[in-house]
Amino acid sequence: MKGFYAISIIVSVIILIGVIVFWKIANSLSGSKGTDPDSKRPDHPPAPLMNTLEQFRLAWDSESTFTDWSVVKPLATMSNIAYQAQTEADVSFRKIGFENIVLFSKDTIPDYNGSMVAYVVSVQDITVIVFRGTDDPSDWIVNLDCLATSTPYGEIHEGFFNAYNPLQKPIRDEVQQRSPKYLWITGHSLGGALALICANDMAENEKINLNGVVTFGQPRVVRQDLADHLNKMLLRHYARIVNNKDIVTRIPPTYVHFGSWIWFTKDGFQQFKQQHPLTGVVEKALPVQAEELPPLTDEQFEQLKSELRANKISSDRRPDGTPIVKGFFPWIEDHSMTLYIEKIDRCLKETGSK
Repeated sequence: MKGFYAISIIVSVIILIGVIVFWKIANSLSGSKGTDPDSKRPDHPPAPLMNTLEQFRLAWDSESTFTDWSVVKPLATMSNIAYQAQTEADVSFRKIGFENIVLFSKDTIPDYNGSMVAYVVSVQDITVIVFRGTDDPSDWIVNLDCLATSTPYGEIHEGFFNAYNPLQKPIRDEVQQRSPKYLWITGHSLGGALALICANDMAENEKINLNGVVTFGQPRVVRQDLADHLNKMLLRHYARIVNNKDIVTRIPPTYVHFGSWIWFTKDGFQQFKQQHPLTGVVEKALPVQAEELPPLTDEQFEQLKSELRANKISSDRRPDGTPIVKGFFPWIEDHSMTLYIEKIDRCLKETGSK
């Protein structure tokens, strides 16, 4: 009998030891912190890096420092994608993460014979309107005049305004169908001019809150009275990017720029904002509008068009379909969208931004 009790005690001890060992092994495998004081296993896995789409959901202030503008790179990339052929552009937009890609052009809009192209791309609660510039900058610059048309709040360039009109209703309908929580508008060159006019349409007529409007190498679009109105309406939500001495940003004469802007120079970049039109008070976070490249005079503008006619700009294409801008007139190469992206990459890298 005593032997039986002794055996029972021994078996119980063995079972208890086995339970303890099993508990420790199971606890270790479940991810609990080990007993090794030098263990470097984190309590939680590292947070994943922010993807491109998440950048469109971040609050954006055009008067914050450029290093906080994580969204500017994808917008520049999308403005460049718009130059690609439709099939390639569709693939490129999908690589970013957009699922619905709608093209508006002479191929998709009945009775429209114009050359302007716009994309409305969407995914979940995000929509971006992207306007393509022209394949041949010399054509539209040579034919550009300075005629204006009136709006309730001032004058706007008639040619740019008329170029947007055929795209207005289809874009409005698509945006209404998507009902995005986050709406962005962008474009390069002539596409930048249409992006600004579209922003005015969406905010003024459709009463849609815009998350941001960012343009690249945009020409001058409005006269001063309308600029003052738009500066109030788009305050902190509109910025334009200017590369070095990009001459397109200096035309047409008698029109003006407004809003915050980034100026890429040979030595880096400078960032400016205009005086607040509502209060006249200037915050100290950024310098007020600096001395900008002045518009060309009427005489200089006519000289530019004359030289462009005589020395037509080459618009060869890269393998991805984007145009290569080069020509006789000084500073026209600064207008290249590819060069804009290179400058953005360099400045974000130098400032430690992603």
